[in-house]
Amino acid sequence: LCREALAWRQLRHPCIVPFLGLYQDCDLRSSVCMISPCMRGGNLSTHAERERERLHLLPVIRDILEGLCYLHGQHYVHGDLRAVNILLDENGRAYISDFGLISLLDQIHDKSTKGRGNPRWTAPELFESDFKRTFSTDMYSFGCLCLEIITLKPPFYEIPRDCSVIACLLKG
Repeated sequence: LCREALAWRQLRHPCIVPFLGLYQDCDLRSSVCMISPCMRGGNLSTHAERERERLHLLPVIRDILEGLCYLHGQHYVHGDLRAVNILLDENGRAYISDFGLISLLDQIHDKSTKGRGNPRWTAPELFESDFKRTFSTDMYSFGCLCLEIITLKPPFYEIPRDCSVIACLLKG
């Protein structure tokens, strides 16, 4: 949580959800919340299901790509790019959110940055024992996200279990 907040608060781009601050409940010391503006459009997954015909796909894809290019320009790997992590404002503008797996490219080997996003959007090489997240693995996730935006179906939607998706990816 600390790494996520430290990275997120430095990011300033029109296609990145703004970081407004942290809140800790004094009664529940372990309860810390990160605060961002309300995104009335919800996440891309639920928005697309409700209003597919009103959602302009190319501007949404462009917004996501611009935000991702900005992250990469700052030497950050997002690590968990998928529709539920893309928020929309009331005008349909897309914002990248959820920086729980974010890491600086030169700190990828640090144990604190290890972890994978959801297997359906994860590059196959990340399931090997010596995996490293890179800009390329983010781009793989971006490709899966574009497929999801266009088809309204998550990658490997026909495979019910995540462990079967991983087996499929490892098989090639």
